[in-house]
Amino acid sequence: AYAKLGKYQSGIADFDKAIELSPRYIDAYGFRAVLKMNLEEYDEALHDLDKIIAIEPTHHFAYNLKAKIQFKMKDLKGASATAEVAKALATADQDDAYVKMADKIIADCKK
Repeated sequence: AYAKLGKYQSGIADFDKAIELSPRYIDAYGFRAVLKMNLEEYDEALHDLDKIIAIEPTHHFAYNLKAKIQFKMKDLKGASATAEVAKALATADQDDAYVKMADKIIADCKK
């Protein structure tokens, strides 16, 4: 909702509070990473995604979003490698939407 309304900073502040109250609240890190990505605060977004991965190493959404940000940062080798991990995890979870997302990033890195 924050992104659709363009209220990125308000959203980030709310997710900061949520994380302060519950440091292992993965969704708060994920939503905050999306908002930071939209603000092109890529390093900070990657930090949030790495936190998710540290808490839950099989979280394929975090790997997919991380690959997308790496691609935006022109780190094609990193994006492709991260997307391969995302694809493997999403395949294991039988999550076709995330497999397709990872495949797109991998293909875009080869262009």
